[in-house]
Amino acid sequence: MTRAQIVERLEKADVELNSEDKPRYVGTILWREKGRFVNIPGEGYTMNDMATPLQALQGLMLPDEENDDEKGSDLI
Repeated sequence: MTRAQIVERLEKADVELNSEDKPRYVGTILWREKGRFVNIPGEGYTMNDMATPLQALQGLMLPDEENDDEKGSDLI
């Protein structure tokens, strides 16, 4: 889910988000909880345990780590 989609669902559930930039606020919270959430490039956020191994690996790798076999090798 994108940050905007998450904001929309939270607001539908009557969750109050005290921020002028709600998607950014939600993104900050998700980033702080990066052990629980992963951002899949082009798809949005999901919980780590719900991502496929490849999606989780893509979300955890930085561009300069793409050839580092030690990062996330146990996810495949």
